[in-house]
Amino acid sequence: VEALHGGASYFAATKGVSRDDWRVYAESLRLGTRYPGINGIGVIYPVPAEETDSWLARMRADGAPDLTIRPFPATTGPADDVKYVITYCEPLERNRVSVGRNIATEPSRRVAAEVARDTGEPHMNRRIPGSRDAQRRSGFLLYVPLYRKGAPIATVAERRAAHLGWVYAQFFADNFLE
Repeated sequence: VEALHGGASYFAATKGVSRDDWRVYAESLRLGTRYPGINGIGVIYPVPAEETDSWLARMRADGAPDLTIRPFPATTGPADDVKYVITYCEPLERNRVSVGRNIATEPSRRVAAEVARDTGEPHMNRRIPGSRDAQRRSGFLLYVPLYRKGAPIATVAERRAAHLGWVYAQFFADNFLE
């Protein structure tokens, strides 16, 4: 939670965080040493359907020329048009397949992210069988919401209006407990 709050504070203290900025931040955390249970730490942005093309163009210009938005395997699309896209995830070598995934297509991930957004508090999804891990290990994600700097966030409506995205961490249950 503290590593994620640090990431959220980084967003609040700057005018914008690029892919390279996020990589430098994640490297400074020394995940393997200081947070050995975390498999990856990243950023998820909500992308309304009407903004998908312009958002993809910005993200491709930010160092992800092949970025596409994809659902999780064996899932269906969300009921509405907003996609929740994993945009940055470090260390990239072991999390590359996650970048571009639309977490809104997987109900447990979507609900947990929306609870975090609406409450303003960290929230974790239910345990999920591994969808990309070769060992099919169970895992979970912890979400901390990002809000527009200086925006009022006292009510659910204000938090939704000020919402920019989430900082999240991915864990595999066995690694985390070990």
